[in-house]
Amino acid sequence: MARAGAENAEPMRTACALAGSKLLKKPDQARAVALCAHLFWKPPAQQYPLNDASRALDCLKKAARVAQQCMDGGVQAQLLAELLGRYALLRERGNASITTALIEAIIQKIREELANLDQSEEVEQITKHFHNTLQHIKNRIECPDPEALGYEGLVLS
Repeated sequence: MARAGAENAEPMRTACALAGSKLLKKPDQARAVALCAHLFWKPPAQQYPLNDASRALDCLKKAARVAQQCMDGGVQAQLLAELLGRYALLRERGNASITTALIEAIIQKIREELANLDQSEEVEQITKHFHNTLQHIKNRIECPDPEALGYEGLVLS
């Protein structure tokens, strides 16, 4: 029975990711493909036999590439800030393919994008979201969850 579930799940997960990547607007594509990462990784990792760490990571990387294709810097920064939260969530849920180096790279890219934007209410909201996510990660570094994958070696300077 479990084998049949796995055989049915794989084409469905792949089809969802493919459909998400074909949406008309780039921001919608990025969000849809990022959400598909959760189809490939569910907590707790040891109890979900269909977990595929590399496919979940592939979805997040594709979403990041699509986000960076957006011409509007504010939209790009917003999408990357949303992606940072997804990277952090899947890492905390045990996906070791999501390394601290990847998280640092996204943090750096968000900082670069925010520095290039003129101040506005939208940019303030993006900045607040970004800082809230950084605060969450900092809290996890200071008070690690023994059942979650931590952020050893991550530098938040």
